[in-house]
Amino acid sequence: MATETVKIENYEDIVRRIRKVAGSIEAREFTAKTANHHLQAMRPRINRGINREGGKFPPYSTKPMYVSKNTPGLRSYIKPKGKTGRTRFANGKRLKSQYFPRGYAEFRRAMGLSNRNRLELRSQMLKSMAVTNYGREGSQIIFSRREENLKAAGNEQKYGFWGFTRDEQKGNLKFAFRLFQDYLDKAATR
Repeated sequence: MATETVKIENYEDIVRRIRKVAGSIEAREFTAKTANHHLQAMRPRINRGINREGGKFPPYSTKPMYVSKNTPGLRSYIKPKGKTGRTRFANGKRLKSQYFPRGYAEFRRAMGLSNRNRLELRSQMLKSMAVTNYGREGSQIIFSRREENLKAAGNEQKYGFWGFTRDEQKGNLKFAFRLFQDYLDKAATR
């Protein structure tokens, strides 16, 4: 999974000056709050099906497909039925999957999901996005479960969702500057 990195020239010098002015600014707290803000900016856009360039995700597949009732978490949604509408094979055995002639888009509708909310079937991938510590004083946005990280890597290739739009970048920078100003104001009153 690729991560977005903002390169800051002379970072150590900036941090040294900040600490001199602000006393002992909590860098870990600052980066965690900033990363949480970034995460909250990214989730709604991803859910609306907008990629990091500001374009729309391609529509869901309409290629016919079968979905097994044994797929974890889907048992109650899948009503085994074949292409011809039958529920049993010629030998009398029950089918274990359901045919969706209009593909994944139809499958989502059958589950009661709109095709508007993207990248969430059971909402596990987006919910697993979390902020963790990175290095001595940094924070990063990750997918907290390996399965969700693998899904995200595949979805990133398809949709280009990971990262920030220009507007999100501007909003994130404004937030970081406001937060930094708050730290400076607190330090000045000590």
